[in-house]
Amino acid sequence: MHSDKRKFRIILISILANSIFFTDTFLFRSGFGIFFSLSCLLLLITYVFISENKSADRAYLIFLVPSLLTAFSFFLYRSYEQYLLRVAMSLLMLTLSCIVISGKAGLITEGSDLKLLGEIFIKPVINMVLLFRILKPNPHKTEKNKKALPLLMGVLASLPILLLLTALFSAADKRFEGLFLKILEAFNFENTFRLIFDIVLGTILALCTGSFAVYNTVKSSEESVESKADENYGKKVKFAIGFLSAITFLVSIFAFLQLEYLFFGRLPDEISASKIAREGFFEMALATAVVFFSGYISVGIVGKNKRDLPTPIKICNIGLCVLDSAIVFSAAKKMLAYIGIFGLSIKRVFTLFIIFSVLIMLSILFIRCLLHRINLVFVTAAAISILFSMYSLVDKDMAVSVYNASKYISGGIEPDICYFYELSDSSIPSLVNMSNNSDEGTPLADYKDSINTVIEDKIADYGKPALFDQSLTDIIINRNISNYINAKNSTVIE
Repeated sequence: MHSDKRKFRIILISILANSIFFTDTFLFRSGFGIFFSLSCLLLLITYVFISENKSADRAYLIFLVPSLLTAFSFFLYRSYEQYLLRVAMSLLMLTLSCIVISGKAGLITEGSDLKLLGEIFIKPVINMVLLFRILKPNPHKTEKNKKALPLLMGVLASLPILLLLTALFSAADKRFEGLFLKILEAFNFENTFRLIFDIVLGTILALCTGSFAVYNTVKSSEESVESKADENYGKKVKFAIGFLSAITFLVSIFAFLQLEYLFFGRLPDEISASKIAREGFFEMALATAVVFFSGYISVGIVGKNKRDLPTPIKICNIGLCVLDSAIVFSAAKKMLAYIGIFGLSIKRVFTLFIIFSVLIMLSILFIRCLLHRINLVFVTAAAISILFSMYSLVDKDMAVSVYNASKYISGGIEPDICYFYELSDSSIPSLVNMSNNSDEGTPLADYKDSINTVIEDKIADYGKPALFDQSLTDIIINRNISNYINAKNSTVIE
């Protein structure tokens, strides 16, 4: 082992403490708490790898920076929509950055997907014995611990006297009694269960995280793989050609059907614009991603080690990219038409994000077909990391509420006031804005009571967030709540 056991023990203890705190914030809080705990975990693990690999490739920043930005999004706003996805993506990006630092960037390449998954999830568990070797006490220190045993026995022996003195002091001084009762209240059944739950789950997380860190640090040298001629390469090429040809045929039929709608705007007589906007875009968004991954798989089969792709595979993949792009634009047009009729929602924003991401990934696949030196897996993973971190930094609830409120105020679309119940507290400023613009003669005049009811309900549920629950949007929310309450009080006085 290259590293000092003592340093590793201190870091593992820090990881354990942070994992317990992360578990509590992950399960029971959002806002600053989850941002703080995630950031500490990211930086702790990164420090372990960098300290053991002085000449680490700085390419790890491509994954680490988006990971930190995704964690920072929890501090920007509090929303449980896509909460698990943001946490998982932040940790996944951290994992990829650590893989790069540890000198195993070769695993993030075409055809090495299963090896990469094994390196992340399986091998650290199998090699967990490395973690326990570090935690194994030193024989010399065991003798010192034996000397400290009488001290611990003395503390335990004093417990009955401590209990007796506590009872006497409580009877003698009400302030001491109040302090002692507060301590007991803090350890009620609910809080005690929560603490035990946090410790158990936090310990499991710390063992997994610590094992991953220790294994990839100790085994930091990338395994040398002898380049052998692939005897089955010809069969793989034929398999990939058949695989892509069948998919390309089906995709081309669907894509040409979409072209008429996309470029000429022609719809069947029995289908209205709102119906075609409402139907199909979720399925189309998913289909575009499936088509991309089909091309991705074919490159993984025949394009290992940045090998130039055979001409038939290039033609099929380029054709897929062009056809899939047509489907992407058609799905985007349907989505925009749907938004124009019904307004925004969190799912519609996420679907637009998927459509845009697929378009970027198709561009990368297209370039890979032309330039064999491009590492498709690494570039795609980096692009997704950057795109998702940017997406995470946007408060979707606030963006949706601002857009819909502006459309409702102008009379552009039919108001759906009840949908604001599904949005987080970030929607309160937009509700207050709608309330201020719902006088007689305005499009929202008939909805004034409904808007005020939603605001009152949201204010009642909002409360005052604790320190670790707070986010930057709480400043805006509190200001709008105060303005709404002051305006309401002034109206009552008049």
